[in-house]
Amino acid sequence: MRDVGARLGRLRIRYSKEEMWSKTDFRYWEPRVYRPRVTAKAEPSGNEWEGTSFHIRIQHQGRRGSFSTGECACRRAAKKAVEIYLFLKANGWEDALSKYRHEIPDGDGAVRPITVGEYIAQAESIASLGPRTFADYKRSFRRIVSDVMAIKSVGNKRFDYRARGRDPWVAKVDQVQLCNITPERVRKWANAYAKAADGDPLAEKRARNSANSTMRQAKSLFGAKILPHVRKLAESEGKELPMRLPFDGVEFFRRSSSRYHSMIDAEKLLLAAQAELPKISVEAWKIFLLALGGGLRRSEIDSLLWRQVDFERGVIRIEETPYFRPKSEDSTGEVELDPELIGTLRNFKSKASGPFVIESPHNPRPSATYSYTRGKEHFDCLYGWLRSQGIDDRKPLHVLRKEFGSLICEKFGLFAASQALRHADIAVTAAHYVDRKKRIAVGLGSLLTPKNVQSNLGES
Repeated sequence: MRDVGARLGRLRIRYSKEEMWSKTDFRYWEPRVYRPRVTAKAEPSGNEWEGTSFHIRIQHQGRRGSFSTGECACRRAAKKAVEIYLFLKANGWEDALSKYRHEIPDGDGAVRPITVGEYIAQAESIASLGPRTFADYKRSFRRIVSDVMAIKSVGNKRFDYRARGRDPWVAKVDQVQLCNITPERVRKWANAYAKAADGDPLAEKRARNSANSTMRQAKSLFGAKILPHVRKLAESEGKELPMRLPFDGVEFFRRSSSRYHSMIDAEKLLLAAQAELPKISVEAWKIFLLALGGGLRRSEIDSLLWRQVDFERGVIRIEETPYFRPKSEDSTGEVELDPELIGTLRNFKSKASGPFVIESPHNPRPSATYSYTRGKEHFDCLYGWLRSQGIDDRKPLHVLRKEFGSLICEKFGLFAASQALRHADIAVTAAHYVDRKKRIAVGLGSLLTPKNVQSNLGES
């Protein structure tokens, strides 16, 4: 009897505590929010799932209905329930259903949480982006999802595009419900990614920049030009997007200085290249000239056609061709070349065997969704030679482009350098692409004659 009495006493205490909270207190709703289980009768597989976002049932004015809070955490869902309840009480059912989406019926008609794969597929169907650009976006997002959810692949199969060894890994990532990728988890992933550098300041800087780049590309999938259309499409198919999207409120790492500091003598490098590269690889010599003499990017050089070289006006036109899509609209334009460089290109043109400036047995792949280079062997040859000259940067060809910008800036100013590099914003040029070539000093050093310096050293 004592045990029964004690149990009844505990039930009375718990019951009385629950009754203490009014419906305007989130603690009232905490034990009442729930995740609905749904059976997809419309699907042949008859799959059953539990929604990731919490729902609530509210009875008001003789009517009972269900709402999705859009929250995956119980306490946040309870606080959202208070908001919905107060709005419903003040404005009525019609306004509440209009503001907080539609009433969620019980059973087969319940809204199903959207998965990562479904979101990507719907975004791809409406996004007006190039295949390479969108591939980069979804590749970055899948990488974050994989790390957040600890989805592993066997060896390096996640990078096996050709033999489709990555397909099982992609399938696992795509099955993750988007609601599980919360801003808190994304922020935790970014911090862990940066800390993996293990105390090396330079490695940490690169890790932060890499994390920023990955998040920036992944976040583009949720941009203003994509998200509203995907949301409407998902709702029309009975799928639900979380109210808090993966990158809501996620701050990127503070941008560290990546200003270019020139470590090469362009004149000496050009003379050395002129003496050595033609003997090693004529195509590598062409690439060198176009990068240092014209500031062209790798993809622009690799796909450059002879018809884009205007020998009469001494310019190269960077434009869209059947084999090349510019990085952006601002990347198009004309690049002016020195007369001597135009003359050298004219000699190359007389011996050309095809429409491309860079000769290669490989065909162009303008629809490739990965980094593809026709003349890869020629670029690799040039990279090896540049490293033998002391340029140990991870992107040695880009160093030549930055050196080109610095030389233009020295002679004609920052604005001219920005135009020559075809940047959309002059701030990008100033922050990343030019270095001061002239020394800035007070000029008092001329008073320190060798005799005076020696005398001062002897006295000390």
